[in-house]
Amino acid sequence: MAPASKSWAPCDRVGADSRTAACSATAAIGSFCACAIGASAQAITARAQLRRFMRAPPTIERVFMIPLCAGAPSSTGQWRIVCAQQASMAHMTFTNPQLDTDRLPRAAALDLHPLPPEHRREILVQSAIVVTVFLLLSLVPQAIVAIPSPVRVALLALPAAALLLGGLLTVLAVVRFRRKGYALRAHDVVFRTGLFWRKTTVLPFDRVQHAEVTHGPLQRRFGLATLKFFTAGGSSVDLQIEGLLAADAERLRETVLARSGHG
Repeated sequence: MAPASKSWAPCDRVGADSRTAACSATAAIGSFCACAIGASAQAITARAQLRRFMRAPPTIERVFMIPLCAGAPSSTGQWRIVCAQQASMAHMTFTNPQLDTDRLPRAAALDLHPLPPEHRREILVQSAIVVTVFLLLSLVPQAIVAIPSPVRVALLALPAAALLLGGLLTVLAVVRFRRKGYALRAHDVVFRTGLFWRKTTVLPFDRVQHAEVTHGPLQRRFGLATLKFFTAGGSSVDLQIEGLLAADAERLRETVLARSGHG
């Protein structure tokens, strides 16, 4: 019987080796399935966290550390989802303190530059031209013989009214000229005008798209110019300063455009 038992020994060893290999294969398959199931669950969790990440308030640091499968190579490390913008904002604290309006700079306290006296002379000459034209028109009925004499005498009130109204408008224009002024600050240009209704315009440099200098016939006679500022998105003049010396208008234009980045 001993020889018979020796002849079956190799077969027993082969069977044991086969069972061991089968067990190892089963364990590897089970480990792989567990890893795959774990990875699927972690992917679902990652998607859910990503959705919460996108809906989270902007002041919350949205950083998630999602471990990979335990069987993954060590060089793979971990998967980190970071919003760079929100991560940087996490270190910033939003504050909105109330400002003391009594300590704010006042535009009324600015030392405004007056317009040159040449502009006043331009106003006087312009008023004289307008009054002369209306005076001549009011005298036209006196030259018409067909108009009865009593009517012509009554129409003599028209030249007197033209002179009176022209003189009043000239005085108001001169007073308005004295109340005009402009100032250039570090970030904006200020212009004040108005006679009965005062108007102060503050135009920031960063809003200026372009500027132009124009010269009318009468302005050229006195060496004056009008400076016009246009803002982005606007087709009309947003700020107009008339009565400047031509050299000052060009200098202001170049300065404002240089500070606004369009020079």
